[in-house]
Amino acid sequence: MASVYFKNRVEAGQSLLADINIYSDNNAVISISTNAAIVANQIAQAMKCPLQLYLEESITVPGGLDIGSVNQHGQFQYASDISAGHQEYFYQEFRGYIEESKRQSFSNLNRELKGRETIRNDLLRDRDIHLVTDCLDSLVPINSFIQSIKSVSYRSIKICSPLAMSKDMSQIKQFCDKYHILGLIDFFYGTDHYYEDNSVIPRDEVIKTISDTLKLWPVK
Repeated sequence: MASVYFKNRVEAGQSLLADINIYSDNNAVISISTNAAIVANQIAQAMKCPLQLYLEESITVPGGLDIGSVNQHGQFQYASDISAGHQEYFYQEFRGYIEESKRQSFSNLNRELKGRETIRNDLLRDRDIHLVTDCLDSLVPINSFIQSIKSVSYRSIKICSPLAMSKDMSQIKQFCDKYHILGLIDFFYGTDHYYEDNSVIPRDEVIKTISDTLKLWPVK
């Protein structure tokens, strides 16, 4: 495993490229957050495919536990480590709170997107999908994305991240066909801790740039 520290997100993306076969056909690159777009863009450019963006907001119950997330399509997905029994318990205990949080999160995402499209199923179909983060500290967005494309006939899922939590490796292997992870961490101190330069592109600029690019990409 490589060092768990990087100069910036550009370096992290370029370091990932050394471990990825960029010459395979029919690739898709998905940034799992706006902050990860710089990392993901290094891969998308090398593969000569459009960068796409998956957006979601965590749903947290009183006590601070993240139980799942709502994505840009309004789909709610429980976290993969929450059992069916616990799902039922949380919903019975916090039903009103959860439903209101889901509505509010979807409203927040709609307000940010302003009708703009940042992901296209036709550009996922029959492709190797590379899910890219700048630090995989939670599997909630990965699980949420995979559940959201159940109706899409894709070729494979590949998780690409400069860093991941050691405790999550067994689940990561279950979620994907292949993974590219450069370093493992036992304790998470916040993503910015692992980057000397924490510069990121403003969130709305990422959304606008990706949306504008996808508008120009031919429909498959």
